[in-house]
Amino acid sequence: MKLEQYDKLCRVCDDILMSQHSTIATKSIPWLHVLNAHPTTQEKYVNIWDKTKKNTHVSVLRSIVRFLKNIISGYSSPKFSSSHCEIKKTDVLIFSHLINENQLGKDIDFYFGDRTSDLKLDGVASQIVLINHLGIPGANLAKFWNNNSTPRIFLANKLNVKEELMILFRLVKESYRLFKCSYNVRDSWIKRIYNTAAKAAISFESVNALRFSYQVDNLIRKLEPTSILTTMEGHAFERLAFYSARQVNPDIKCFGYHHTILFPHQHSIKRPLGSDYDPDIILTAGNKTLNTLHQAYQEKQVDFLNIGIHRSSCPETIYEVKKPESAWNCLVLPDGNISECLDLCCFAYYAAINIPKVKFVIRLHPLNSIAMLISKNKIFEQLPNNLAFSNNDDMQDDFRFSKWALYRGSGASIHSVMAGCRPIYVSSFESISIDPLFKVTSGRGTVLDVDGLKNIIFKDMLLKNDDFFKDLEEVFDYCKQYFMPADNSGLKERVKSTYKKKS
Repeated sequence: MKLEQYDKLCRVCDDILMSQHSTIATKSIPWLHVLNAHPTTQEKYVNIWDKTKKNTHVSVLRSIVRFLKNIISGYSSPKFSSSHCEIKKTDVLIFSHLINENQLGKDIDFYFGDRTSDLKLDGVASQIVLINHLGIPGANLAKFWNNNSTPRIFLANKLNVKEELMILFRLVKESYRLFKCSYNVRDSWIKRIYNTAAKAAISFESVNALRFSYQVDNLIRKLEPTSILTTMEGHAFERLAFYSARQVNPDIKCFGYHHTILFPHQHSIKRPLGSDYDPDIILTAGNKTLNTLHQAYQEKQVDFLNIGIHRSSCPETIYEVKKPESAWNCLVLPDGNISECLDLCCFAYYAAINIPKVKFVIRLHPLNSIAMLISKNKIFEQLPNNLAFSNNDDMQDDFRFSKWALYRGSGASIHSVMAGCRPIYVSSFESISIDPLFKVTSGRGTVLDVDGLKNIIFKDMLLKNDDFFKDLEEVFDYCKQYFMPADNSGLKERVKSTYKKKS
């Protein structure tokens, strides 16, 4: 996809979402919320620019089959499972994610850290709804937090028959409306966007999103929170959480926490969707993302607050970074998408063969595993002597022994710089850049092939330690403002102000 095609796609999808005829059913279509120009995102729109290609992400038949299987497979009871026997009302309801079994039973939430404990010290009760990405029944997962002071809630994967059919009816109606809209469109590209959106309206992903809005409604009525917090990356379900909460309680305070990176052509998170669907306050992990998002919402009634991130660890200056003399590893940091992971790991495999003086260490994203990688490419069954997978629980241990960090779309690249590694962006798999460090002018490397990587590494080997760090000063200072240490004071003040109003 070319950049001008991407821009046109975003513009037309936004027109559909913000049309005067748009409803919650329209907003429930994840396909219309164009996240970014990441290759994984581009795959979802492949048929728009080349009608000979089939869009495997939008299959009406597959969606209907999945929906029917969901209907006839019995019903989960109750509507949600809690780690605590007694389900009490709460002040704050937090929507987070369970993406890896390593998170089970952990006190510290992967996305929100220990903020629930901090709120509790100030007398503010909170509960966490974990959106389940593991495919394991929520009732089986909830028990891992039985002894935790903050209850975890898991939503059922279906509602009752009447509600499920109502969801499908609303989406079929929206699908028909979008098909009708396409009749009056002359531009062939725009016509295909409308037609594909109509098919995506009855996708299982749209069913899940609209079901989620029903479940948020039920939770808000039952738990009566004065505030909700969600992760905020631009997904449809995040906007639906704000909308559904406000339908129950117009005075509820809606927070959206942007905790990760912004790509050069990030879209849906930067696109206001209207007062019902936008958060009251956007929380960020640092000043860099705060400034970018503030510019996007500057004409809207949205406030901003930098609360940092619990995974931040950074010395005051680059020269305070301490590394052992043996720190000559090249750390490989793939993101969570398996195809992107495969591409970057293959690049590292051949780099290891061609640069035997350097040890390459692959640190997989929690969404992926070694077994998953091997299932996609058998070369990872037998690794070169200087290539290995990291088994360190603490990412800082990998950074400590590394001088370079290979990356593409991973937020770990920011953390690697704060630990004194030179970030090297691998640009050989793309039509549009997804480099999160695209605004930095020095200290960052960019390579198309293994020879380019070899040149950077060999030049760095000739540098004295202070000269190496001096070259990283700009990118270090940038990253230091990107992910900042957690500071819950501002969040607590905002949450407590709504709690006091309720009292």
